[in-house]
Amino acid sequence: MLRKQLVFSLLFLLFSSGIVHADEPFHYQYEPEKLYNILQMSEAEFEKQWKSGKTIKEIGEANGIDEQTIIIALSKDQFKQLNAALKTNKITYDYYCDYAMSMMKDDILSFVHSSTKKDEETTTNKPLKTLTGETKSWKGTVEFVEENGEVKSYTTVQPIGETSSDHIISVDTLLGNNLKTYDVKDIKAVEKDITFATIEVKWKENNENKKETIVVKGN
Repeated sequence: MLRKQLVFSLLFLLFSSGIVHADEPFHYQYEPEKLYNILQMSEAEFEKQWKSGKTIKEIGEANGIDEQTIIIALSKDQFKQLNAALKTNKITYDYYCDYAMSMMKDDILSFVHSSTKKDEETTTNKPLKTLTGETKSWKGTVEFVEENGEVKSYTTVQPIGETSSDHIISVDTLLGNNLKTYDVKDIKAVEKDITFATIEVKWKENNENKKETIVVKGN
């Protein structure tokens, strides 16, 4: 029962925490045994603490395993599954890049901070602010939403014209107040203080490294 609950919890978080391409979704198949190994505890020990309402982060820290160690281990496993999906043509390279750069971190953080108490609550998503803009080669969007009282942010970029996202090197978002999007936790700050952001896109085209900065603003 616990295995099914954990698998369902992660799949639910994957679909509720990021922008999913309807025609090629990536289903991260989580295996509880891998988490038990990361946390260095038995299934029984984990189940006892999980049912008490502790988050995975809290369970790990109580056992001397810090959050970063858990995140790195889960990231490695996600990349293995992403690579396998790409190799068998279940996802495109564009989707691979979108997920790896824009969604994977939020998915893992949501999972690490999940608990039975949170999972039993009804998830409510409330749009807070959307910033958009474009350059010669790229369109960019930064979205802020409220999910169960927490601020979540998502950055996406789309190529314009003959530009291809196949060779994106990096995408980095910086808010007008010099904060990273994932540093913003306060709903009021999103609504009042964030008026614009910049998205720096680096990619390779015709064996040449290129860079453009998209300034995104609210409507």
